[in-house]
Amino acid sequence: MADHNKAEDDEGQMKDLLSGQLPAEIKTWSTEHVRKWTRELKNVDEDCANIMYQQKINGESLLLLDKTDLIGAGIPLGPAKLIIHKRDKLVKMKAEMLKDPGGQSGGPCKPYPFNRFHEAYRYRINSCLDIPESGQLNLIEPCHEFKAYINTGSTEKEAKMKKFTDEVIRFAAACMNSRTNGTIHFGIGDLPDFKHGQILGFSVEDKESFGKALRDVIEGRFEHKHVATAKRCVKSPRFVEVLQSDTTSSEKYVMEVDIEPTFSVCEENFYHVYSVDSRKSKKSKSKEVKEDAKEFKSFYIRDNSSSRDLSRHNTQSKPMEEYNGYVKNISKLSMDRKEAEEKCLAIVRNSIQGSKLCEMITGGSHCLDKSHFERYILVTNKSHQVQLDSLSFLLDMNLTAVLDFDPESSEKGLKKFFEDRNTNVHAPAEYKITGSVEDIASKLKLTRINSWIFCNGDINGEEPSDINSWSTEKGAAVRNVISFLCRGEVLPPKRFLVIFLLLSDVIDSKDPLLETFNTFQQELRGLDQILCICENDRSFISWKELIEARYGVSISNRCISELSFAEINGTVLSLWSDNRRSSRFLPCGGVSKVQLTKKMEGCLDTLDILCVNQCEGGNEDQRSIQEHFYKGGKVSWLWWNHTGNTCSVDTEEEIQVCCSEGQSSRS
Repeated sequence: MADHNKAEDDEGQMKDLLSGQLPAEIKTWSTEHVRKWTRELKNVDEDCANIMYQQKINGESLLLLDKTDLIGAGIPLGPAKLIIHKRDKLVKMKAEMLKDPGGQSGGPCKPYPFNRFHEAYRYRINSCLDIPESGQLNLIEPCHEFKAYINTGSTEKEAKMKKFTDEVIRFAAACMNSRTNGTIHFGIGDLPDFKHGQILGFSVEDKESFGKALRDVIEGRFEHKHVATAKRCVKSPRFVEVLQSDTTSSEKYVMEVDIEPTFSVCEENFYHVYSVDSRKSKKSKSKEVKEDAKEFKSFYIRDNSSSRDLSRHNTQSKPMEEYNGYVKNISKLSMDRKEAEEKCLAIVRNSIQGSKLCEMITGGSHCLDKSHFERYILVTNKSHQVQLDSLSFLLDMNLTAVLDFDPESSEKGLKKFFEDRNTNVHAPAEYKITGSVEDIASKLKLTRINSWIFCNGDINGEEPSDINSWSTEKGAAVRNVISFLCRGEVLPPKRFLVIFLLLSDVIDSKDPLLETFNTFQQELRGLDQILCICENDRSFISWKELIEARYGVSISNRCISELSFAEINGTVLSLWSDNRRSSRFLPCGGVSKVQLTKKMEGCLDTLDILCVNQCEGGNEDQRSIQEHFYKGGKVSWLWWNHTGNTCSVDTEEEIQVCCSEGQSSRS
């Protein structure tokens, strides 16, 4: 118990540093920082913290203090010894972190998709972006720059905003002149204080203020003739939520700004930026100020991991030679950008995953009314609000059990999405076999009401576990759940499907979903009853590689990863005959379907829309429409037969058959 308390104490020593509540460098602490740190020490009264504040003890002097100094300032012997001990402990822990920064960080993760703003993606505290800070690559793949942006706790709001806008303007001008896409990240640590790319995050009170400040600064820092172009290239700040290690909210964000200097926008121009707001210098009556503003005009380019000013004097005999050469080469660089964009657009992916999804989720029947599978088990993790509208297919599925690993699911996740449905909420411990299996299944009402099993807290006040402790704290109970559900007395053998719905990326080898997958695989003796659904290639590749590395199993043939959740939703909904009659579906990529809502169709009041299921005999009687036309009725495009993504009329032989049948009916 003592060791546990000591470990908790040690972790608390670094908590404020890593979360950005205190500057990473102790010597930069202000007197207020020292007071905050002292106040939170165990067994140290607030009076002691106030004494240190009154004595103007800042970070630099804190490092020089000894016990005698504190006693002389009026702090009792006991607290004085504790303060010195905790100070020394903090210094030691920070030194160990710098020596082995990986010890304080999580696993690798991918950056948020470039120039996207509504993706269901979050970062996890202390994970590390698996990308380097870089210069231009292939012009389309973005370069990256990291800014911790956490040593601003006591900084005035105006100075904090200036630091943000200065960094963005410099990075944006460099990307535009280099014609490369780029992303600058705020809330991402770097060496030597943190591991390279370490997710830190910071608290944000007013998100809109960053966007307003950036737009305003663009007008003053770019030359007037290029302001409109800069606003099109520099995207609005994006705030990516940062989760704790147990996937609960940390109330912190990583702020990112994307730069996209497309050829059609930038053409063959090059861009200078002022070191100060040019509008303020123009308003001044002093000619000296105007000249000063012009003197500090800069021309940035991306040079490896930093932005370099080519207009700044250097040690070369001809200081402007590199600048002149670069400007002269802008035309060629612009054409390279154009070719890179065209090459990117030429990539077309052919996919049949819509058909594959229909095959796997129904067991080959392509109809959920007559599916080979009688029951479904859903395994899922933390959801994002933008995903929920595309998960309505789950409401109609015959879900026997949901294994939910989101500790906030009831509050703002998938369980809340199901709040209007009758579900039985269970803890994993309820599935431990202590008597007759049939009696336990009957008591849990397994085949009558959907069972919602919280596998990482969110029930009975149970705290969630992080990925390092989940296996020992909750793993055994969840394994008992899986073993129970896979028993022949509970669910019919070979007649149920386990669906792993990855709503968040699995990026760590200790993620609970990996152990859950392996347990199901062992209980079912293979993958034939397992279907994995990932929203994109990023999520699929991480999931696939972790399973292959840990268990030596290839899951490529049991995964859907090339369809969006909207396409998955429409495709699965179309597999119920009632939906084919009452709803309308449009063809989409990968032989999938998306649902055409009445609201969307109402916006297209000048169009008649032919839907896939109309041609399949869903909500219109196709044959009667055709006969009406062949008998001389008014022509209608509805008699066309929809095949794939194109429309083709009936063959001559089919028309002759219809005509002959029509003549027979007249006689």
